[in-house]
Amino acid sequence: MLSSAVTHGSSSVQGPLWGRRALDWSEVQEPQSGALYEIVLKALALTRDTALLDVGCGSGLFCEIAASQGASAMGLDASSAMLDLARRRTPRASFFEGEMEELPFVEKTFDVVTALNSLQHVTSPLGALMEARRVLKPGGKLVIAAWARPEKCQVSNYFRALDELLPVAASHTPAAFSFSTDGMMAKLVARAGFAKLIETEALSIWDYADEDSALRGLFSIGAAIRAIDCAGEQRVREATLNFLAAYRLPRGGFRLENAFRYLIAKRA
Repeated sequence: MLSSAVTHGSSSVQGPLWGRRALDWSEVQEPQSGALYEIVLKALALTRDTALLDVGCGSGLFCEIAASQGASAMGLDASSAMLDLARRRTPRASFFEGEMEELPFVEKTFDVVTALNSLQHVTSPLGALMEARRVLKPGGKLVIAAWARPEKCQVSNYFRALDELLPVAASHTPAAFSFSTDGMMAKLVARAGFAKLIETEALSIWDYADEDSALRGLFSIGAAIRAIDCAGEQRVREATLNFLAAYRLPRGGFRLENAFRYLIAKRA
């Protein structure tokens, strides 16, 4: 099942970046995507015969849910720290460190490959999708999810606040929403050799019980870590609290509404 891929893509940057606050991501931020994961898995209707690969798996929550539904789940990520947490969380799944652009698996291995809010972080999104096609069995399904348009995602205001702390060349917001334009996902998967089956949007609610959990979760995002490295944690903390003020609930805590666009396609 494994192949000997040579890695030279985005993992050398993304792995250390996302691994810095892996525990905060696992405990606070990754669960915020649970509703999206459940919607995707319902659409896939997994069985015990389904071999699934989640690329950009983070600390393994999606694989955990997929495995609980009977699938044979594997995950791949650039961060060794994330993968250590994933292995502890879901011992029944298998996890590998590597590149989305050069998957370390032989061709025609999986029934499903997912890339959930991870494609915008790779050097070559088209290359990553072509790799997904290579490891999929004929007729296998691809699922990709990314932010919907910025006006549908309250977190886009956070990314803009972080961008103000970065050099212009390091701006995160355009890349984060690079797949939100109508038709962008469909064109990309078609170029990679897939036939689109479904494309729609799903709402993801981010709930934080208090200021501490909100800071832990939001600080674990790669864009925040990059801003901390550039401007310092105190300035990022101030920017984050200023952003959060608009989303404070009367009962305490914070609530953000974010829409994701997701697409399911079939290997042509």
